[in-house]
Amino acid sequence: MTAQVPEKLNFEGQTHSLCTEPLKQYFELAGVKSPFDDFYSTALWRGYVGTWDITNDHLYLIHLQGWIAGKDEPCGLDEL
Repeated sequence: MTAQVPEKLNFEGQTHSLCTEPLKQYFELAGVKSPFDDFYSTALWRGYVGTWDITNDHLYLIHLQGWIAGKDEPCGLDEL
């Protein structure tokens, strides 16, 4: 099994690896399919790397680099 590229978590001035998928729950609760599901990489099954920030006890997605099958360039938060 290939190790997965972790998400990034900024907390108290340090960047940590986040080995969970907070955005997955968003898609499930919204009842929509992730636009990244059709991208294939053995090291990045979820198709994106998110950068998260904890501020005032809330988790915020502040940056996203995702890949959609058939597109030549990665997409960001604005395309999500």
